[in-house]
Amino acid sequence: MDRTSASSEKTWLRRVRVRLIAESERPRFDQLLEKHHHLHNGRQGGRSLRYVAELDGQWVALLSFSGAAPHVKARDRKIGWTPRQRVRRLHFVVNNSRFLVLPDRGRHPNLASRVRQMCLKRRSRAWQRRWSAADRQRRHACPAGVQCVCDAGTGG
Repeated sequence: MDRTSASSEKTWLRRVRVRLIAESERPRFDQLLEKHHHLHNGRQGGRSLRYVAELDGQWVALLSFSGAAPHVKARDRKIGWTPRQRVRRLHFVVNNSRFLVLPDRGRHPNLASRVRQMCLKRRSRAWQRRWSAADRQRRHACPAGVQCVCDAGTGG
């Protein structure tokens, strides 16, 4: 990539904005996931946060987080949790349940990395604001980790 292209890429990457969707936008969000995501499903159970990335006001990517799956052997083994520790600490982990760069928005190098980075910076505070009332019995309702499970066979 030449210097001009790199400079141009940095310029438009700075224009990308990430925000939580409004409840009124949820049908559009779910419809786009159902149409374009390899799982063809926007539904999520339990607690979740849904983000949209916009470039000059146009939706270019969708990302959502939900409560962590209760039993993931690889994660539990990697962390070194006993079953008892998993029960006590699972609320510190959230799942990056969907991530979709919308296919009909043109090619934008590094857009996916930029969007994920921006969401991860906001995720803990947003999760805590949204769900803190339900977690008052827990001293630490703010998630500390994110798990992302990808299916290598789908490219997702």
